[in-house]
Amino acid sequence: MPKRIKLKSSEPDSNDNAIMIGIVSTDNILKVAWQINKAFNLQLKDTDPFIVNPEDKENGIDYLRYKYKDKDTGTLYILIQNKKNNTALIKNIKNIDFVLHITDFTEDMSVFIKKLKQLSNVSAVFNIE
Repeated sequence: MPKRIKLKSSEPDSNDNAIMIGIVSTDNILKVAWQINKAFNLQLKDTDPFIVNPEDKENGIDYLRYKYKDKDTGTLYILIQNKKNNTALIKNIKNIDFVLHITDFTEDMSVFIKKLKQLSNVSAVFNIE
């Protein structure tokens, strides 16, 4: 059984300079993570999900997430499922399927986003502020 994590919990490795990118795709998170790994030479791996209402074991919703920390640059990548069972994790971006949360990014973000938009299973990419 996965470890229950409250949404309000902060990532120990994250900081206030995080970048959040919204991704629209009809594919599941596994396929999106695989495409991102392939395109950017990352190793996003399945990790504990975010669980909304963790105290309600019958009605709590698990939002899948994949995580990778680059040991050379310190950049942390977290791909989070935003939609499940017609419910959005982040209500004000309910049309976004996934959120890519990145901290300590050292590359050119415009180049990264352009390459992300070119992935075959990605329909749209948005900066989330």
